[in-house]
Amino acid sequence: MTSAEKLLRLNHAVGLRQGALLEPLACTLRSIRRSGVQAGNLAVVIGTGTLGLLHAAVLREMKVEVVVCDVDGSSKGRLNEVRNSEGADAVFCIRGGGASIQGAVEACARGGTVVLFQSVLEGGDVSLNANDIHYREISIVGSISQRMEDFWQAKSLIEQTPGLLDVLNVVCVPHRSPKEAFEKSLDPSVNRVLVTFD
Repeated sequence: MTSAEKLLRLNHAVGLRQGALLEPLACTLRSIRRSGVQAGNLAVVIGTGTLGLLHAAVLREMKVEVVVCDVDGSSKGRLNEVRNSEGADAVFCIRGGGASIQGAVEACARGGTVVLFQSVLEGGDVSLNANDIHYREISIVGSISQRMEDFWQAKSLIEQTPGLLDVLNVVCVPHRSPKEAFEKSLDPSVNRVLVTFD
Protein backbone atom coordinates (compact mmCIF):
# COMPACT_ATOMS: atom_id res chain seq x y z
CA MET A 1 0.00 0.00 0.00
CA THR A 2 1.43 3.37 -0.97
CA SER A 3 1.45 6.31 1.41
CA ALA A 4 -1.27 8.04 -0.62
CA GLU A 5 -3.56 5.02 -0.13
CA LYS A 6 -3.33 5.52 3.62
CA LEU A 7 -4.90 8.99 3.40
CA LEU A 8 -8.62 9.30 3.97
CA ARG A 9 -10.54 12.30 2.69
CA LEU A 10 -13.61 12.98 4.80
CA ASN A 11 -16.81 14.42 3.44
CA HIS A 12 -17.04 18.21 3.96
CA ALA A 13 -20.09 17.66 6.16
CA VAL A 14 -17.90 15.84 8.69
CA GLY A 15 -16.52 18.36 11.15
CA LEU A 16 -13.19 18.41 12.93
CA ARG A 17 -14.71 16.98 16.10
CA GLN A 18 -16.03 13.89 14.34
CA GLY A 19 -12.83 13.53 12.36
CA ALA A 20 -10.88 13.51 15.62
CA LEU A 21 -12.77 10.35 16.60
CA LEU A 22 -11.91 8.44 13.42
CA GLU A 23 -9.00 6.51 14.96
CA PRO A 24 -10.72 5.37 18.18
CA LEU A 25 -13.84 4.54 16.14
CA ALA A 26 -11.73 2.36 13.83
CA CYS A 27 -10.35 0.52 16.89
CA THR A 28 -13.91 0.09 18.19
CA LEU A 29 -15.15 -1.35 14.90
CA ARG A 30 -12.35 -3.92 14.91
CA SER A 31 -13.23 -4.90 18.48
CA ILE A 32 -16.91 -5.32 17.62
CA ARG A 33 -16.12 -7.34 14.50
CA ARG A 34 -13.95 -9.71 16.55
CA SER A 35 -16.88 -10.34 18.90
CA GLY A 36 -19.19 -11.64 16.17
CA VAL A 37 -22.14 -9.83 17.78
CA GLN A 38 -25.19 -9.28 15.57
CA ALA A 39 -28.47 -7.37 15.54
CA GLY A 40 -30.82 -8.65 18.21
CA ASN A 41 -27.99 -9.89 20.46
CA LEU A 42 -27.27 -8.62 23.95
CA ALA A 43 -23.89 -7.00 24.62
CA VAL A 44 -22.32 -5.70 27.81
CA VAL A 45 -19.75 -2.90 27.67
CA ILE A 46 -17.64 -2.64 30.81
CA GLY A 47 -16.20 0.87 30.87
CA THR A 48 -17.93 4.21 30.54
CA GLY A 49 -15.10 6.33 29.14
CA THR A 50 -14.55 7.39 25.55
CA LEU A 51 -14.05 3.91 24.11
CA GLY A 52 -16.88 2.42 26.14
CA LEU A 53 -19.24 5.10 24.83
CA LEU A 54 -18.01 4.52 21.27
CA HIS A 55 -18.67 0.78 21.61
CA ALA A 56 -22.17 1.46 22.95
CA ALA A 57 -22.99 3.96 20.17
CA VAL A 58 -21.91 1.60 17.38
CA LEU A 59 -23.61 -1.42 18.94
CA ARG A 60 -26.88 0.50 19.26
CA GLU A 61 -26.59 1.58 15.63
CA MET A 62 -26.25 -2.14 14.79
CA LYS A 63 -29.54 -2.82 16.69
CA VAL A 64 -27.73 -4.70 19.46
CA GLU A 65 -29.22 -4.42 22.95
CA VAL A 66 -26.53 -2.81 25.12
CA VAL A 67 -25.85 -2.68 28.85
CA VAL A 68 -23.06 -0.24 29.78
CA CYS A 69 -21.46 -0.39 33.21
CA ASP A 70 -18.26 -0.19 35.21
CA VAL A 71 -17.00 -2.76 37.67
CA ASP A 72 -17.79 -0.88 40.85
CA GLY A 73 -20.39 -1.01 43.58
CA SER A 74 -23.05 0.87 41.62
CA SER A 75 -22.68 -1.22 38.46
CA LYS A 76 -22.34 -4.70 39.88
CA GLY A 77 -26.13 -4.94 40.05
CA ARG A 78 -26.37 -4.58 36.26
CA LEU A 79 -23.79 -7.32 35.72
CA ASN A 80 -25.65 -9.55 38.17
CA GLU A 81 -28.90 -9.01 36.25
CA VAL A 82 -27.22 -10.09 33.01
CA ARG A 83 -25.49 -12.97 34.79
CA ASN A 84 -28.78 -14.16 36.31
CA SER A 85 -30.53 -14.06 32.95
CA GLU A 86 -29.07 -16.13 30.14
CA GLY A 87 -26.02 -13.88 29.87
CA ALA A 88 -24.70 -11.62 27.13
CA ASP A 89 -23.74 -12.75 23.65
CA ALA A 90 -20.70 -10.46 23.81
CA VAL A 91 -18.97 -8.69 26.67
CA PHE A 92 -16.44 -5.94 25.96
CA CYS A 93 -13.85 -5.28 28.69
CA ILE A 94 -12.81 -1.69 28.06
CA ARG A 95 -11.47 -0.97 31.55
CA GLY A 96 -11.44 -2.32 35.07
CA GLY A 97 -8.49 -4.72 35.01
CA GLY A 98 -8.80 -8.24 36.30
CA ALA A 99 -12.10 -7.56 38.04
CA SER A 100 -13.79 -6.61 34.76
CA ILE A 101 -12.38 -9.69 33.01
CA GLN A 102 -13.71 -11.97 35.71
CA GLY A 103 -17.06 -10.17 35.66
CA ALA A 104 -17.15 -10.44 31.86
CA VAL A 105 -16.69 -14.20 31.86
CA GLU A 106 -19.38 -14.57 34.52
CA ALA A 107 -21.81 -12.37 32.53
CA CYS A 108 -21.16 -14.12 29.21
CA ALA A 109 -23.81 -16.44 27.78
CA ARG A 110 -23.05 -19.99 26.75
CA GLY A 111 -21.27 -19.76 23.40
CA GLY A 112 -20.65 -16.03 23.87
CA THR A 113 -17.48 -14.00 23.40
CA VAL A 114 -15.47 -11.84 25.78
CA VAL A 115 -13.39 -9.16 24.04
CA LEU A 116 -10.38 -7.87 25.97
CA PHE A 117 -10.01 -4.29 24.78
CA GLN A 118 -7.78 -3.28 27.66
CA SER A 119 -4.36 -4.07 28.97
CA VAL A 120 -3.83 -5.23 32.53
CA LEU A 121 -1.08 -3.69 34.63
CA GLU A 122 2.08 -5.73 35.14
CA GLY A 123 1.44 -8.30 37.82
CA GLY A 124 -2.32 -7.94 37.34
CA ASP A 125 -2.88 -11.66 37.07
CA VAL A 126 -6.43 -12.80 36.44
CA SER A 127 -7.80 -16.04 37.82
CA LEU A 128 -10.44 -17.69 35.63
CA ASN A 129 -12.19 -21.02 36.00
CA ALA A 130 -11.04 -22.98 32.93
CA ASN A 131 -13.89 -25.50 33.30
CA ASP A 132 -16.41 -22.66 33.34
CA ILE A 133 -15.00 -21.41 30.04
CA HIS A 134 -14.83 -24.96 28.65
CA TYR A 135 -18.32 -26.14 29.58
CA ARG A 136 -20.00 -22.87 28.62
CA GLU A 137 -17.97 -22.68 25.38
CA ILE A 138 -16.92 -19.08 25.95
CA SER A 139 -14.44 -17.50 23.55
CA ILE A 140 -11.99 -14.92 24.84
CA VAL A 141 -10.35 -12.73 22.20
CA GLY A 142 -8.09 -9.72 22.35
CA SER A 143 -8.44 -6.59 20.27
CA ILE A 144 -6.06 -3.68 19.93
CA SER A 145 -5.46 -0.99 17.37
CA GLN A 146 -6.95 -1.12 13.89
CA ARG A 147 -6.25 -1.86 10.25
CA MET A 148 -6.77 0.27 7.17
CA GLU A 149 -10.07 -1.50 6.45
CA ASP A 150 -11.27 -0.38 9.90
CA PHE A 151 -10.42 3.24 9.06
CA TRP A 152 -12.41 3.00 5.82
CA GLN A 153 -15.38 1.51 7.68
CA ALA A 154 -15.14 4.24 10.35
CA LYS A 155 -15.02 6.94 7.66
CA SER A 156 -18.13 5.51 5.99
CA LEU A 157 -19.97 5.20 9.30
CA ILE A 158 -19.20 8.80 10.30
CA GLU A 159 -20.29 10.14 6.91
CA GLN A 160 -23.49 8.07 6.71
CA THR A 161 -24.65 8.28 10.32
CA PRO A 162 -25.01 11.92 11.42
CA GLY A 163 -25.23 12.26 15.17
CA LEU A 164 -23.64 8.88 15.93
CA LEU A 165 -20.80 10.49 17.84
CA ASP A 166 -22.78 13.32 19.45
CA VAL A 167 -22.64 11.53 22.80
CA LEU A 168 -18.90 12.36 22.98
CA ASN A 169 -17.40 15.69 23.98
CA VAL A 170 -14.54 16.71 21.68
CA VAL A 171 -12.93 20.05 22.53
CA CYS A 172 -10.86 22.03 20.02
CA VAL A 173 -7.95 24.05 21.43
CA PRO A 174 -5.61 26.27 19.36
CA HIS A 175 -2.00 25.06 19.24
CA ARG A 176 -0.93 28.34 20.89
CA SER A 177 -2.65 27.20 24.11
CA PRO A 178 -0.85 24.00 25.16
CA LYS A 179 -1.62 24.53 28.86
CA GLU A 180 -5.35 24.77 28.12
CA ALA A 181 -5.16 21.62 25.96
CA PHE A 182 -3.45 19.74 28.80
CA GLU A 183 -5.96 20.96 31.37
CA LYS A 184 -8.87 19.97 29.13
CA SER A 185 -7.35 16.49 28.71
CA LEU A 186 -7.62 16.04 32.50
CA ASP A 187 -11.30 17.01 32.56
CA PRO A 188 -13.40 13.83 32.92
CA SER A 189 -16.25 15.41 30.94
CA VAL A 190 -13.97 15.76 27.86
CA ASN A 191 -13.55 12.67 25.68
CA ARG A 192 -11.01 14.02 23.23
CA VAL A 193 -8.87 17.15 22.88
CA LEU A 194 -8.13 18.26 19.34
CA VAL A 195 -5.25 20.72 18.92
CA THR A 196 -5.96 22.91 15.91
CA PHE A 197 -3.54 24.82 13.67
CA ASP A 198 -4.50 27.94 11.74
